[in-house]
Amino acid sequence: MGTGIEEIVHIIPLGHEFERAIRPFDTAKANRVYLIVDSGAGSSNGTSDRDICMQELQEHYTQMVTDHLMKEKQIDVIVRKTMTFDLTAFLKELSSIIYTELAKGSRVHINMSGSGRLAAVAATLAGMAHGIDVYYVHSERFAEDNGMFDETNERYRCGVSICKKNIVTNFTNYQFVMADEVETLILQKLYNEKNRNGVSSSELVKVLEEHGVEGFERNQDEYSKVRKYQDKNTRNDMSRKLMRLNHSILKGMIEDKKYITKGKSGRKMLFVITPSGEYALHLSGKEMSCD
Repeated sequence: MGTGIEEIVHIIPLGHEFERAIRPFDTAKANRVYLIVDSGAGSSNGTSDRDICMQELQEHYTQMVTDHLMKEKQIDVIVRKTMTFDLTAFLKELSSIIYTELAKGSRVHINMSGSGRLAAVAATLAGMAHGIDVYYVHSERFAEDNGMFDETNERYRCGVSICKKNIVTNFTNYQFVMADEVETLILQKLYNEKNRNGVSSSELVKVLEEHGVEGFERNQDEYSKVRKYQDKNTRNDMSRKLMRLNHSILKGMIEDKKYITKGKSGRKMLFVITPSGEYALHLSGKEMSCD
């Protein structure tokens, strides 16, 4: 729930950049900036010479940006680490921050140009999916690199990109059709159980009951402690919920949105999450345990 006071938040996936991250704040105001940086868990889990060198550089640029924004601009900085070369992990981190800040009533912006190509894709997808401002900071040229890790090296001082002028392009937002609250609960359950052959309709009804979804409220008087259906009224209640689930919810998730597929195991119908469904879940920013 929001506080009633709108705060301005910027999210910056940050690679080996400095000027491209800080230049917009020559004119832009912000209460808070999130820097999303690589965790260092590369192909060698951060133990190869290359990974160690890259991580040391990342820490250098992260500290430079943090110091500038906090000391020169009096902006709070929060550093989040994730696997920035894993699109799924990146989308989860970005969407979680966006969802949390929007729930507070913040105005959220995202700089899609402060890291690599995969980060740019993740930032643009997450930003547009949530309807927030996505912007690109233009550079004038690449920094000269003499290979030294000191102030004699332009790249060490300025980052990969030289951005002496504050030139920013704001993207036109393309509105994504996001999974709604009920669909997200179903996708989460299917994602949690993705190593199985699928999840049955009755299991999905149970999830919706447990979360108090309208039309799936649980009547405690109709269930025994071991959750066996005891009488005709209870069986009718389950039949009604299964019909509502299959026709009002799952049908659209299968045929229109392609979030899930269905198949049979014996006489039982089972549902499985698709790659599109996984991305929809990660973009939601609302992942949780349904167990």
